[in-house]
Amino acid sequence: MKKFSLIVLFSLFFTGCMVQNSYTNREQLMFISQTEEINMGTQAESEILKKEQLSKNIKEKNRVENVGKKLATVANEPNYDWKFYLIEGDTINAFCLPGGKVFVYEGILKIAKSDSELATVISHEIAHALLRHGAERMSIQQTTNMVGVLLKAGLQTQNNPIINQNFDLVYGLASNVGAVLPYSRKHEFEADEL
Repeated sequence: MKKFSLIVLFSLFFTGCMVQNSYTNREQLMFISQTEEINMGTQAESEILKKEQLSKNIKEKNRVENVGKKLATVANEPNYDWKFYLIEGDTINAFCLPGGKVFVYEGILKIAKSDSELATVISHEIAHALLRHGAERMSIQQTTNMVGVLLKAGLQTQNNPIINQNFDLVYGLASNVGAVLPYSRKHEFEADEL
């Protein structure tokens, strides 16, 4: 009876944490409000700006900002403070933090030579922010962590360090392969579609 009660309790809890994404109409698990998500993005932005070197190439920096700002107006998300940064380095990558902080590495400009190609890259990153993929990933990770703790408690492994360590290893791998990675692929496809 106790196990059944826990299952019902968690089912109700998770049902209450599901929100429908207005862009995809897909139900997403969200433990994090948009305000919290934006604050985390602002904090991460500050950390990245301390760690990474911004590009000194004014022409390309302006190009990234101009293309990004045009896309941001179309994105029509008034709660986001859109910013576009060009980071020094040959890395072929770009990413967007929650709240609309987009970082593009110089290396991607070797591939995205035209403004249209650059817009494709930046719009993909903007889509991740609009679709709240970061908050969803954090919510999924919190859920897998919570389930792991409950399973461990149910199996009563705390008194056996070897079983405890093996459980952590196996559960960590299984939850990543079974829960986290499939959502990563889904997020990439959704960002491409949007």
